[in-house]
Amino acid sequence: MTAKKSFYILCLINSLLIIVYALYLLLPEQYYLGHYPIGIILIFLLILAILSVCLHIRYSILVIKKLELKSVLVILAYAFPILLMSFSLLVWGATLPL
Repeated sequence: MTAKKSFYILCLINSLLIIVYALYLLLPEQYYLGHYPIGIILIFLLILAILSVCLHIRYSILVIKKLELKSVLVILAYAFPILLMSFSLLVWGATLPL
């Protein structure tokens, strides 16, 4: 996957993450979806982000045979959302009702 495509996928993942958090913060209480949907969406987005960064690294190393500055910057740009989603999943798991 080229750096440009990978960057667009990163923007899509980040926008979906922001939309999910905005919905949970802005929806009135009568439309509250509960704990489980946000966790399922976060797991899906985390898997999608990890798969896309792995595909980008695989493409950069195997096809191009070198890491360019663009590729390294895209990989670093993936680090923050992946860490944020991991931390959010940790908090989500810790606050689940028993």
